[in-house]
Amino acid sequence: MDVLPVDLDLRNATYRLFVGLGRAPTAAEAADATGATVGGVLDGWVRLHAGNASAAARADASTWSTDASGARPTTSSVAGLRTP
Repeated sequence: MDVLPVDLDLRNATYRLFVGLGRAPTAAEAADATGATVGGVLDGWVRLHAGNASAAARADASTWSTDASGARPTTSSVAGLRTP
């Protein structure tokens, strides 16, 4: 599954929403920010995940995290440190 140019715009909007909201955006919030439909946002998030450009959508239509930053603590190691 190829990442489309519109998906990169969605990824950038998702990053901006993470910062602005202080949490992961819902698909509806991302749709409002981009002018896309909720279905279009969810499809884009899936393509971004498949292309290793972002995390997949959850069942409640919000993202778990993005590669550049996370909205929640994980057990992943970052620079040799562990988060709770």
